[in-house]
Parts: sequence; C-alpha cells; structure tokens
Amino acid sequence: MRSQMCFQHDGAPPHYTQHVRHYLDESFPNHWLGSGGAVAWPLRSPDLTPLDYYLWGHMKTLVYETIPKTALQLAEDTLNNCYKAGTVLY
Repeated sequence: MRSQMCFQHDGAPPHYTQHVRHYLDESFPNHWLGSGGAVAWPLRSPDLTPLDYYLWGHMKTLVYETIPKTALQLAEDTLNNCYKAGTVLY
C-alpha cells in the first residue's frame, strides 16, 4: 500500500533537513512531493489540503482553550480534541 502512497511536503524549513529528506527517500521512494524531492512542489502552494488552512488552526484553538499544565495534559487534550474535530468534520 505504501508503494502507492505519496507524501506531500509542506516546505517548512525544519522539514527540509538532510535527515528528513533521507527518511522520505527511504519511506516514499520517488513518491514524495516537495523541495528536493522526486516531484518538485512550490512552497506554500495553493494546492495544499484544507488541513493546512483550517484544521490545524481550529485544533490549536480547541487545545489551548484551557492552558495545559503538563505535557501529558497537552497530549490528552490534543487527542480528545482530534476526536471531537473528527466527529464535527464528518
């Protein structure tokens, strides 16, 4: 199944390190889109998914409605809000 999948790189500088590109070359050979990949893809392309424009901002709003006091609380809040957002989106 992974051989049929493509990974779309968002172009964020931390995602462009040699380590990340090496991982993508091994995990998605000739099937990742982005700067330095087999398929060139412009940074901040308008072809990004709705996740990039809506969901992540919405999730951040939900997660930080109450400031988490611990890393565990942050993780739990994130997972709980992912579930809530998924039920709202579908």
